[in-house]
Amino acid sequence: MFPNFGLLYLAQDLPIALAYLYAFRAGFVRRTPLLWGFLLLSAVVMLQAFTQMLVLGLPPLVTLVGLHHYIFYIPIMIIFPTVLNEFQRRKFIVWNMLLVIPTAVIAVMQSVSPKTAFINLTAGGEAMGVSGSDVVRSTGTFNFTVPYGLWVAIAFSLVVGEWLQPKQLRVLQSNLVMIVSSVAGCLCFLVAGGRSVILLSTCALVGGMMAAVLKGSKRALMTVAGGVIVMPMLVGLTAVIAPHEYDILVLRFTGDRYVDEAQNRTATIAVGFLTDAPVSLLGVGIGMGIDAAHLGDPQALLYAYKYSEYDTTRIVTEAGTATGLLYVGTRLFFSFGMILLCIHVVRRGGPPHVLPLGTAMFAQCYMGDLTRLGTSTFSQVALVYAFVLGAEIYSREQSTVRPDGMFNRTRFA
Repeated sequence: MFPNFGLLYLAQDLPIALAYLYAFRAGFVRRTPLLWGFLLLSAVVMLQAFTQMLVLGLPPLVTLVGLHHYIFYIPIMIIFPTVLNEFQRRKFIVWNMLLVIPTAVIAVMQSVSPKTAFINLTAGGEAMGVSGSDVVRSTGTFNFTVPYGLWVAIAFSLVVGEWLQPKQLRVLQSNLVMIVSSVAGCLCFLVAGGRSVILLSTCALVGGMMAAVLKGSKRALMTVAGGVIVMPMLVGLTAVIAPHEYDILVLRFTGDRYVDEAQNRTATIAVGFLTDAPVSLLGVGIGMGIDAAHLGDPQALLYAYKYSEYDTTRIVTEAGTATGLLYVGTRLFFSFGMILLCIHVVRRGGPPHVLPLGTAMFAQCYMGDLTRLGTSTFSQVALVYAFVLGAEIYSREQSTVRPDGMFNRTRFA
């Protein structure tokens, strides 16, 4: 409700930091190539930042904010998989699937209410709408559209994964709750008034199709086929519930101006870090293009003018060509590698949720906004990858115990 107070997200840093300290003291951190790679990358980025402080006179506060956004949440992907057990991962699934139900109610209420309605106004008295229209970006009023879209894709991925599970292995045993959660998950992105929310959720559905094929289960394939058939019906329901959002989304996906804009935007995000960023070994300063660093430093605004929305391009601009490309290259290699790991987990008989999650996170990790909104997006992506890595560890251990090991048999009512 207070979008201008993004620093409130820093409240999550305290429990995360305590988790890090406990994990290191308790010896939970495994000395793997993944760990050493992250440490090396973090050391390079820190060295670059301190060099910029000395040579460019970069303000220490800006530097610390930049380093925080780049590296603070990375250890989540290393520590959480070894600490969170199978029961806790199942709790993660069930609570996300239940949370989409009230969220969908809020999103629909926002969509059918005018911009001036109380539910669409922030504490500052403004509603977040689609540019050039009277359409509200549902729930963007309370939490900017990027983290909302990312969370909806995560929750929808878990819904898809649950449908691919045999009923006796699901965390939600009630078919009614499963159906309600599924419809709510679809409504969360269909009435949101944003393209990225729909695209991320579509990536999750594609991952579900891949998982169904890899599982080789007729039931899983029929489930996915049924979902594809039902989706147009839900789109039609959206047109009835929120006709204005439906019309603007059709326009934004098919209108000539919007299509050209989307193509240019996609090209800039995909390869802009190779073509748009100026060639510089030192860069403009780590943290100079991050929103949280703007306060009290008017010079920081100079570097947020164009690159703030294109995360990989901004990284190369901030960190310089050599360090920036190393960071971006690591990010791309990691996101591709996680897709392959998800495929391996599903083929081994592990939880199918990982592949919808992996495909949705691939789009976000490759092209999306991770470090500029690090407190609210990078932490989400890191937690999802921790879930995937934890599932991989568990499925590997189970395969040595029993060949058909999938999920822990503990179930929720």
